[in-house]
Amino acid sequence: MKLNTKSARFVRDMGEAPQAGGVTPTAGRLLGLLLLSQKPVSLDEACRLLGASKGPVSTNARTLLALGLAQRVRYPRDRRDYYEVAPGTFERQLSLRVEELRAWRAVAASGLEAVDAGDGLARSRLEEMHELCDFLGGEMEAMMGRWRARRGRSPAADI
Repeated sequence: MKLNTKSARFVRDMGEAPQAGGVTPTAGRLLGLLLLSQKPVSLDEACRLLGASKGPVSTNARTLLALGLAQRVRYPRDRRDYYEVAPGTFERQLSLRVEELRAWRAVAASGLEAVDAGDGLARSRLEEMHELCDFLGGEMEAMMGRWRARRGRSPAADI
């Protein structure tokens, strides 16, 4: 794989874009590289293309694996690990956000049961948290349904 000027810029931009989500610049750049690659990328090739040493690239590859943004690929009689973006990665990320919202909604419901009836401020905060998580979770699920319909897939196809 060779990076031209535009693809190198994209990889650099990917290093800057996901930082808000807690992903390091190296992880973002590695993800950008994997998005552009036609085949799984070895750590050695990723290091060469990113101009980074093996330690940080390896650490960030494990981060991408843990976040479900990449998957490891192995080939027979080759001891090296290769990495690629798995199909459905970004839809899966959105599904994880919906699960997080459900968990936050459940915590808010528990808090509403625990708070004293006279504590209007705490009750107001928890009600807002519960309502927002409920609303966002429902909207995101509806959007995912529309996305799947747009892509010609049923939700059952992803199970």
